[in-house]
Amino acid sequence: MLADRRTVRAIAIAGRRAASAIYASFVDLGHHRWAIGALLGGCIWLYGGFILRTYAGADFPPAVSYALNFQIALDHGQLPPRMVEFPREFQLGMGTVDHTPPTPDAPVFQYYAFLPSALAYPWLSFGIKGPEALGWVILSTFALGAICLYLTALLLGARRNLALLAAWSYLVSPWLISNIYGRGGVAEGVSHALLPLLGLGIACAWTGRHRAAIIATATGIAGLALAHNIFLLHGALFCGLVISCEGIFAVVAIWRDTGGKPATYLARAASLAVGLGLGLAVSSWQWMPAYMAVGDTSFAGQVAHTYVQDFASWSGIFGFPKTYSYAGSQTPFFFTIGWWSIPSLMLAVWLTPAGRRLQAVALAGVFIAYFVLTYAPGFGYALLPSAFNATQVTFRTLAFLSFAGALALALVRWQPGWITTLALLFAMTASQLAVIYYPEPVFRYTDDQYLKGWEVNAFHAYPRYLSSTFRVRGDGGLISENIIHLATWRDETGAKSRPVGLRMIGQTMKTIEKPFQLWLGRVDQEPDDIPGNAVSVDSDRFDVTVPIPESPDDLRVFFTGSIASGAMAAIYLERAYLIERLAASYVYSDALMRTEATGLRRTFGILPERLRDFSPAPSNGYVVEIPMVYNRFLVARQDDSPLKSWVDFNYRLNVRVPDLARPIVVAYEIPQPIWWLSAAGLAALMLVMMSGGAKSLSRFDRRLGDPSGAGPR
Repeated sequence: MLADRRTVRAIAIAGRRAASAIYASFVDLGHHRWAIGALLGGCIWLYGGFILRTYAGADFPPAVSYALNFQIALDHGQLPPRMVEFPREFQLGMGTVDHTPPTPDAPVFQYYAFLPSALAYPWLSFGIKGPEALGWVILSTFALGAICLYLTALLLGARRNLALLAAWSYLVSPWLISNIYGRGGVAEGVSHALLPLLGLGIACAWTGRHRAAIIATATGIAGLALAHNIFLLHGALFCGLVISCEGIFAVVAIWRDTGGKPATYLARAASLAVGLGLGLAVSSWQWMPAYMAVGDTSFAGQVAHTYVQDFASWSGIFGFPKTYSYAGSQTPFFFTIGWWSIPSLMLAVWLTPAGRRLQAVALAGVFIAYFVLTYAPGFGYALLPSAFNATQVTFRTLAFLSFAGALALALVRWQPGWITTLALLFAMTASQLAVIYYPEPVFRYTDDQYLKGWEVNAFHAYPRYLSSTFRVRGDGGLISENIIHLATWRDETGAKSRPVGLRMIGQTMKTIEKPFQLWLGRVDQEPDDIPGNAVSVDSDRFDVTVPIPESPDDLRVFFTGSIASGAMAAIYLERAYLIERLAASYVYSDALMRTEATGLRRTFGILPERLRDFSPAPSNGYVVEIPMVYNRFLVARQDDSPLKSWVDFNYRLNVRVPDLARPIVVAYEIPQPIWWLSAAGLAALMLVMMSGGAKSLSRFDRRLGDPSGAGPR
């Protein structure tokens, strides 16, 4: 305990020293104050809208719900907050699974919205309403990003006016604004605001401030990991491309035998690589469980290459603002990086001083490589980690391309005067007025409506096991396409006997002729071969148990109903599970009561009046449907003994228990090695800070960016 207190005290002291050193150094640069003031004023104008009003962005109401749920989770002792109180379950986008109240405890914050919700917590604690709290989060993070980008431009050699132009060119990027007010993407907006931290790390590495580069890069990567897991992928790729460029330059320098140059390139690459590694390590408790469980979600199956390409077009990215219809809605989106980004890169390569020319070439190369890898699926996807196939959407690319253009502008050998600076600021801003002021309907709800009225999205709403156990599709596909793998079912559920039937509860589509027959048969069986034990369905609603044949282990569901088109649905299922005996050994969640909820632990018991309704299966005990959304990090125990667990058709946690008399305890547990990795990364980062990294980060010459031209290039 004493050692822990000393560690916390050392971290606090290091943080205060870093903050005071940076503040003192920055205040000393008096000639930058008006530029910083202008940037902050611009941030208020561009990104302060949610403080005063609420727009109908599709993702904004869920973001408010996440923030409010985060507050509840933290106040209830969840450390770290993982589970929300009021998510709605989905059945492949068709609303709640069985028209019951939403099941609590979905592990939303494992995947999404952790940092925006955490930043909103202080505002909510002071009594500020949910929409305004997130408005302050958006404004404050963009203000931080603007200052970081301004400092980055100064480090890259820009004078005050050019640094102002570079920072503003990113802030006024069309997609960044459209994302906030058209889409309501709070998590994406916070990620956009944190990108300049990566630029600051790159600039520090290029100017020999290697310890500062480590700190800035690690902070930026960790921030992206906590804000939005998809942006972590993109940010790590962006940093990786810069590191690769420096490595290539080192190899070329060694080949050309240019003396000390290879060491310079290797030092830059090493500092960025260490920062990237530390950022990943520090935040591993957040992103590692998310990527380990990405296959458990429906999100991976929803994003296909053709779907990705529908989001933007070449002309949209490299042209003037245009509106696009997204997912059939009428909300306009401006999928473009801004007309100045490409000219900035070209000017940087052409007009950069000789000492910075290679950096401009590297930035242009990174720009092109990043665009090809993340926008052109036919080519780039094959070269990227498989996670990109599950999470890539082209509009994620836009912010990084705008960011690269801002960095390139800072490298240009140019000292614009007052008139030129104001003219360019006006041209950038005026050309985006259509983006800034396009009309959106305004709405306002109470925090209680935000809290309970919006579903969580498909990235974390439910698991998917399309080729596993008894997942019979109910999403509009023909039921005859579904295969049940009994061997997999036995392995996942711990069953020791062959099931006797498949219970299916659902409704038939009106296009189906009734009555019709349902039965299970071999995968290669002809559909006309109807067995004598087929079950007849003669109503719109049904609850039937279809017998399991004695062999084989791979079975297909067949039906005799005729439909108008092969693309139409036959039936929709609300529940489906294999039963081990005709007696009641499967316990629905409505027979359970939650007796305790402490932090990340939940305790359940069977309602006393329902105990006589169930009898054990001949193999081993009962199967209990826990009213919690399934997650692989949920560990169920009974008297400290671990229980076999898996996911059911309704995406809820199922466990096998030997008896129903003892309580069932379910806890969310991140594996200890992940915590050790996070602790090691944090300790290493603190060591860099205490060894002079913070001082290196704050070491700005008084004349840096001086418009007189006396400052260092």
